[in-house]
Amino acid sequence: MKIEILCGGGSPVGVHLSDIHGKNGRIGVGGAELGLLTLCEGWSKAGHEVILYNDPLRQDGVFEQRAEAAFNHADKRDVVIFFREPSPKAVNVTATKVFFSCDQYTVGDFKHFAQFVDKVVTISPYHSAYFQRVYGIENSIPIDLPVRTWEYEQQVEKVPNRLIFTSVPDRGLGVVAETFPKIKEMIPDASLVITSDYRLWGAGSPMNQQHVQAFMRLEGAEFLGAVPRERLVQEQLKAQIHYYPFNGETEELFCISAAESQVAGV
Repeated sequence: MKIEILCGGGSPVGVHLSDIHGKNGRIGVGGAELGLLTLCEGWSKAGHEVILYNDPLRQDGVFEQRAEAAFNHADKRDVVIFFREPSPKAVNVTATKVFFSCDQYTVGDFKHFAQFVDKVVTISPYHSAYFQRVYGIENSIPIDLPVRTWEYEQQVEKVPNRLIFTSVPDRGLGVVAETFPKIKEMIPDASLVITSDYRLWGAGSPMNQQHVQAFMRLEGAEFLGAVPRERLVQEQLKAQIHYYPFNGETEELFCISAAESQVAGV
């Protein structure tokens, strides 16, 4: 099967499969990008022809990557996946068209765009229910988040009462700083590891300095920021509790960091 994936904008633009492991100058990738690249890798290894249009900085690898402008609506393919956001290019494509969303909202009109695709894929039953309630999109198909499960098939001893926070700083890290001292009062041997860092999304700096300073004063807390993928997996396997006190519905309640923690036995 020939599968083509079109990225319209945002942080998926420019990423390459090798970026997952921090090669070629990147320190890693964000959750949506990790999921996208993992799916493309899996489809390619299963024997499908995969082309990802996302303006890659490199074009060598397990599957083919091209500039977004190189997408031709008249080309022959079996499936076109529009990733994360609506695209006007869906109108003239003659293939099975899929809108694959990993967000409650990005840009554009989700309700209107759903009329131009054959399938809408979400990443949780909650996500599908949200789409039906907010956008009137019915019969969307929820799939599991594409966690790289094989990376967690190793024996690592758990650290008793170890908590871990692996999402972006603005998704509850301030609440963590306020509440972790109270946890320490009740559970003195509690410890916390934080890997929160905006460089995963292509930012030029971590953009987490205010949080780093807050946790410097807290005993038992270690703020690692972005770490190589191998180190992240080790820290997830060591942890016992996924600490994610996110205080809103409008960002994400089905993030890949939580799914990875579940696979790691957290």
